Amino acid sequence: MQDLASDTKIITKPPGDVLHPGSRAIFRHWEAIRGESPAPDRDDLDLRQLGQFVSWLFIIERSPRTGTYSWRLAGSKVCELWRRELTGSEVLAGWDRFEVETVRRLFDGVSRNLQPCTLRLRLTTSLGQLVDTEMIALPLRARDGHSVHIFGGVMPFRDAGALGHERITSVELASARTIWTEPIPGDHAVRQPKQRPAYAPLRLVSGGHD
Repeated sequence: MQDLASDTKIITKPPGDVLHPGSRAIFRHWEAIRGESPAPDRDDLDLRQLGQFVSWLFIIERSPRTGTYSWRLAGSKVCELWRRELTGSEVLAGWDRFEVETVRRLFDGVSRNLQPCTLRLRLTTSLGQLVDTEMIALPLRARDGHSVHIFGGVMPFRDAGALGHERITSVELASARTIWTEPIPGDHAVRQPKQRPAYAPLRLVSGGHD
């Protein structure tokens, strides 16, 4: 098995391992609207700036009671890829335990520490097709003034519309990265860690589930 460490980085532009043009466009827009804040407000989003990628966007919210994550909004192309309406459903429903535990920790880092992450997912369709997909997840302040949602996109590396499948049957997490961005000193909106580690405290092992 190959160990895939989650790198910790401080960046001002999309890192080199964010590969999909859509993910890079989303990250650049998020960086532009947040300014010196660790996370922008939802009203600052300008979807006109994201053009052809709008239908691949999502907003995810965390339940304060259960700690689960649900699709608050899922773009039409994301729903088309999964072949069902996702809005209102649990993001990690039906995923294997390894993926659920790992992605939940990553999402907790986005919603609690206001630090973005990227995931590389391998989706398997009902016809046995493999769809390599990149997900970028970014913190976004909700309109209620205190909640933090997760804003981002799901970007497949092939034309998902031509697959002809009925559903996604499994999701495998191939790799992940936490992207540390530098918060403005003294900003009380972010709970800073006491010491920034050289590497994120998460280690992913390819094929780490049965």
